[in-house]
Amino acid sequence: MKKILYIGLPVIFIIAAYFLFFHSSAASGKNKYVLAEITRGDLENVVSSTGTIEAVGTVEVGTQVSGTIAKVFVDFNDQVRKRQILAILDTIPLRTQVMDAEARLEEARAQLELAQYDYQQNLELYKKKLISEAQFLQSKVKLKAGGGKIGKGIVSPCHTQLALCLHSVAH
Repeated sequence: MKKILYIGLPVIFIIAAYFLFFHSSAASGKNKYVLAEITRGDLENVVSSTGTIEAVGTVEVGTQVSGTIAKVFVDFNDQVRKRQILAILDTIPLRTQVMDAEARLEEARAQLELAQYDYQQNLELYKKKLISEAQFLQSKVKLKAGGGKIGKGIVSPCHTQLALCLHSVAH
């Protein structure tokens, strides 16, 4: 019996190893090769990652006037020079403001002209003692107020024209 055990066990072990090695590797496809014709082409290597990207340096850009941006000349991470135009604002609202200010100026000029006429008329009537001093002073105050409106009316379109000139954003 010992003889059978010494001879039989190694034979069973060799047969089991043979089946495990040759038959299981052929069935699983580990030793199969695919043949193909050689061709030229581009190699592509794709890397994907997750995380947060942060800027190395941040610069605050401010403008002297506000408005809607009409055109942008630079992109993120572009190198810029001092005084380079980065963007242009939409000028239509600014032009509308200039036209409104000019219209208010013309209206103030017409009111001043009317106040001057009333003052001259009331001055003559006051000299002849046909109107009271209060009525005369009222026309005098209206004339001075009209002059102030003209000054303000001149400054307003100039300020808006200046804003129109500054419609580009530069660094």
